[in-house]
Amino acid sequence: MFVFKAAVVGAGTMGGEIAQASANADIPVMLKDVDQKFVDQGLEKARSLWQGRVDAGKLPPDELERKMALITGTTDYDGFGDVDFVIEAVPERMEIKHVVFSELDEEIGR
Repeated sequence: MFVFKAAVVGAGTMGGEIAQASANADIPVMLKDVDQKFVDQGLEKARSLWQGRVDAGKLPPDELERKMALITGTTDYDGFGDVDFVIEAVPERMEIKHVVFSELDEEIGR
């Protein structure tokens, strides 16, 4: 199976790292959370991982920006319709996971 686009629901540390790993493999990825401040934190986590490589002289700064452009932060499911897979990275609370999977079924399970 080829992956042309991925999505991560939950933009905490783990979600930001998963989005970074996807974009590092040149896969466009949607990074979703319920609040823009969490999305921003996930994007910053991804940026910080590449910034460490830039600081070590192992990645050119323009490559960091190219990779960051592969991550789209969002607070809704717009754009999820054409993803090849979704990774759930929300807190380990069953009620949150149930809501997320219900939303995914409703939004992209059609």
